[in-house]
Amino acid sequence: MDSDITKVHTLNSGKAPRDLDYLLAKHTASGRLRFTASYGEAADFTDLHFIGVGTPNQTSADAHDLIHLADAARRLAPGLTRPAAIAAQVHRPGRHPTQGLLDPALV
Repeated sequence: MDSDITKVHTLNSGKAPRDLDYLLAKHTASGRLRFTASYGEAADFTDLHFIGVGTPNQTSADAHDLIHLADAARRLAPGLTRPAAIAAQVHRPGRHPTQGLLDPALV
């Protein structure tokens, strides 16, 4: 799921960054991989969700601002109607990246 509809269309057409066009085209054509700008479609399509969002540094601390991660999880959660796994790619020094964010969003 990406809010950039141009990026969604580009990925769904089989074009990828970093010379991955062959793999992307193969798996989007098979229907096993799909991109969308809709949280509802993303929740309904699969049981494994990858969240990769911007995590800018907080201005007052040596840590990342995880507001975008929390927002993505909270928007995805209402559409999950069966057990699902959510993976997040974020690094926050001294703390697990999703500590205190994903569990409350999924309750």
